[in-house]
Amino acid sequence: MNTIHKSWAAMAGLAVLAATAVPNQVEAASAKIAWVSFHSADGTPSAAAAGAGFTQAPDAEYTQLLRAAGHEVTRYVTTATPDVAFLNTFDLVIVSRSAPSGHYQTEASAALWNGLTVPTLHLGGYVLRGSRLGYVYGETIPDTTGPIRLTVNEPSHPVFAGVALDASGTMVNPYAGLVSYNSVVQRGISVVTDEVVAGGTVLASVGTEMGQVTGGMIVTEVPAGTVMGTSWGEVAAAKRLVVLTGSREMGITSEGAGIFDLDPDGVRIFLNAVSYLAGVEVTEPPPLVSQLQPAVGATRYYAPRGMSFRISSGTAGGVPEGNITVVLNGTDVSSALTIGGTLQERTVSYSALTAGLQYTGTITVRDAAGRESTVELNFDTLAPFALPAAFAYASGTAVEGAPGFRARIVQGYDFPELPNTADRAEAQLAGTLIDPLTEEPYPDLAIPSTDNPDGSYNQQLINWNVDAQGVGAEIGNFRAPEYPDDPIPGINYVQNIAAEVLTYLELTPGRHVMGVNSDDGFVVFSGVHHKDLLAVSLGRFDGGRGSADTIFQFEVTEAGLYPFRLLYYQGGGGANLEWFTVDPITDQKVLVNDRTQAGAVRAWRQVTAGERPRIVSIAPTAGAINQPTDTEVRVVVQDGATQVQEGSVQVTLNGQPVTAQVSKAAGQTTIRYSAAGGFQGDTRYTVGVGYTDSAASSRTVSFEFTTQYVPPPAEEGANIVWVSFHAGDDEPSQAAADAGFTRAPDAGYTDLLASAGHTVTRYVTSTFPDVDYLNTFDLVIISRSVPSGDYQQPDSTLLWHSITKPAILMGGYILRASRLGYTTGETIPDTGGTIHLQVNQPSHRIFSGIALDAAGLMVNPYAQRVSHQGALQRGISVNSSPIASGGTVLATVGTVGDPAINGMIVGEFPAGTTMSNPSADVTAARRLVLLSGSREADGTTANAAGIYDLAGDGAKLFLNAVRYMAGLPDPTPTEVSLGASVSGGQLTLVWPEAGTEAFVLQGTGALTAPNWQAVGGSPTVEGGQRRVTVPTAEAAQYFRLFRP
Repeated sequence: MNTIHKSWAAMAGLAVLAATAVPNQVEAASAKIAWVSFHSADGTPSAAAAGAGFTQAPDAEYTQLLRAAGHEVTRYVTTATPDVAFLNTFDLVIVSRSAPSGHYQTEASAALWNGLTVPTLHLGGYVLRGSRLGYVYGETIPDTTGPIRLTVNEPSHPVFAGVALDASGTMVNPYAGLVSYNSVVQRGISVVTDEVVAGGTVLASVGTEMGQVTGGMIVTEVPAGTVMGTSWGEVAAAKRLVVLTGSREMGITSEGAGIFDLDPDGVRIFLNAVSYLAGVEVTEPPPLVSQLQPAVGATRYYAPRGMSFRISSGTAGGVPEGNITVVLNGTDVSSALTIGGTLQERTVSYSALTAGLQYTGTITVRDAAGRESTVELNFDTLAPFALPAAFAYASGTAVEGAPGFRARIVQGYDFPELPNTADRAEAQLAGTLIDPLTEEPYPDLAIPSTDNPDGSYNQQLINWNVDAQGVGAEIGNFRAPEYPDDPIPGINYVQNIAAEVLTYLELTPGRHVMGVNSDDGFVVFSGVHHKDLLAVSLGRFDGGRGSADTIFQFEVTEAGLYPFRLLYYQGGGGANLEWFTVDPITDQKVLVNDRTQAGAVRAWRQVTAGERPRIVSIAPTAGAINQPTDTEVRVVVQDGATQVQEGSVQVTLNGQPVTAQVSKAAGQTTIRYSAAGGFQGDTRYTVGVGYTDSAASSRTVSFEFTTQYVPPPAEEGANIVWVSFHAGDDEPSQAAADAGFTRAPDAGYTDLLASAGHTVTRYVTSTFPDVDYLNTFDLVIISRSVPSGDYQQPDSTLLWHSITKPAILMGGYILRASRLGYTTGETIPDTGGTIHLQVNQPSHRIFSGIALDAAGLMVNPYAQRVSHQGALQRGISVNSSPIASGGTVLATVGTVGDPAINGMIVGEFPAGTTMSNPSADVTAARRLVLLSGSREADGTTANAAGIYDLAGDGAKLFLNAVRYMAGLPDPTPTEVSLGASVSGGQLTLVWPEAGTEAFVLQGTGALTAPNWQAVGGSPTVEGGQRRVTVPTAEAAQYFRLFRP
């Protein structure tokens, strides 16, 4: 069976991604197309797809193909409440296979989608069922299991123009095949086999013998006015066409569905269908360049794999060999290409890539009729992360009688499901995960082993499945009969599992590609010790998923035995874990320690050498943000077979030596440092720690943390009412308290307001707010931590809009058209990580003091993802629908690749603005949207939303907005002088203590294109002066006091 038609790999260095060439010489009739999908842009996969390793939208090749054929394509994120008026501005709407059927399920949703008055093309079968849009009367929907040809019922239909058919009307050439992602064959096209709705015409069906799918509808036309087969009986408002194409996911998120699967004649049918529905002239498509390896944008690609791609052409003359040109870094390498296949199906490879280079270039392909396509190349063959040789033990130190792994498994209650996070798993393994109902650690209900004193199990392979040994289906890459799944040792049921797998891997120099197939998440670490807190994370998947691979790579420079730790966790549902390596050339997967395979990486449970000292505690945690300025740095090192020498400890802060307190007790060395007068606010600090052990082995490590923004003292504050679920800063709602909050989740905002000199009164959110009371304040702020239902009904929206005092709204869900109506639609993706804002009006007062680049993008971050009790929360919920007329978008998400890119973060609405909600309310005073605050993690109460997530410049922007909306003047600038003196090779910088709390001392080596960085060390305070002493240098140094 031919299963490899297209192939993608998740890892950047092995990425294989189809690239549709852009025609240079094709004059195609253009249609304006809306492409409805999970994915907001070709280069922006949804968060779930990105988590599965996609670097571009899984369905990107379709939109690239459409553009290559001359069409204008706009992506529109799928929603249950589409903006029909917006979609009706296009010539054609195409609903991708990569869309959730739940958005097409309810009576209201089906009415909106079936009510589109422009032609619509559907590529996915699940949305067609009787319980969804009703193109068929039933629910039967099997998948194709191999390449298919179609039997065409109406060969004269324009959709089949140019498609070769035999005497029975069956396609001579294939329509579509199966695809692979990350070396896993995906399921085929999901084919609806029930009766098509009355009035619809089946134009083509599966003509290949394939069991249940044979005869199933692939292409169907439904005319305008057709009564759909739902129980609600909507009517199709315009012509509809079904052309089923796109893979069904296998072992990955459902948001990875819809990968391009068409063969050349399938491409022809698809493009014919587009032209037919849009009413534009059909043109011969240009040659299609696909299965490009390495993918455009790939990094750390393994040069010995070479470059390869496929060319498809549906024309009789095809693509002659001489019409294929490849230029790399300015050199034409076409003469070195290896070209195979036929005129219509070319395979092309190039084997002379060089390691360690950045490549740019072009592939140019021209068919016999002169239609030309190009692909712009951009990738590198740089080396991946190299494991430090200091991690390794000598190869000869393995204990021969101890091959394999030590696996310690713990398990919580079978209910409720615990968060699917690495932090939860670490706490569960450590016995420190607190049950909020008992305020005690969760008990460990797993059965310990007698193999080792710590209860860990000795394992030869990691090929676990909770349904192993006949309980359920085999899963993952390694299955019976060759590799029957093993049960997860020690568990009592399928819920709330955490495990750590320890081993020493015998690694040789060179490139190593490794993978983990898991349900749910994992992290693979390597370091000087398995459990060292600063061990390097080599690969990970955070969150919940079905059985799926994550592939990662690293280099080894020195042979040896390297300590490795695999952390695994599962919440509910299925559970499996495989640990394997991947051949970097052939992609063959081999289980780690599979001693039946000559090339397997061998694993050992023990080495004869003693364990090294390891770091067991760090505060603040590495990468911590918004830390108090009076925080204490604390590092604890646990002795191993060798001991840390107390007098050898050295500590640096931003590269400058500092004096730390060092003590030793019970085999632990504790290192403490507190900055005199506190750390500077809104500053990133790098802490370096070095020590030598009793075997004279030295180690130096570092970690970073960032302090919180400290606002300058206010000359005048506002009287603010804060609307929230939570009655007090220290009074979380009951639901939030049950989720483990001891303070209101949004207390970070009210703390910041209070520290800036404002008076804040909390007011519990309500469907019927006391407008007269709220109008007694200078400013109303509606937190992210509110239920959108309080802002939904006409009586409620009227009251909220009738508040005559200025208001700031921080949550996107209450802004939607179905709520307060600040936007005209319902589309609201979450940010995926740290974001910067694109500022549209830099001169606006709220952006005062915010560093922007020449394009108006914030230089520093606005906000970042946050965690609660080890569970990573979702990001800011961002409105990406158009806003109500009269409003102004001041700033949007500007971070490339973020799921919410271009969505509104800051928007201003003057008094008298008519809202886009059903009752068309009018705002009684000025309103400012300033979105901030996390969305609760899956499985957590909505009352947990709104955790403080602002970075330093985000906090400044927020406080600027508060002063602006409250009508307060900008603070009076502080006059500051900076003095300097030199003595004994040391430079001392001095400035006044009074009024300079918010200033940061910065330095740079040049005033031309300066790179201002915070000077290491915290200033001492004496006699009303602040001072910092730094070593002098040969080169010139420049310093300034900067108030962010």
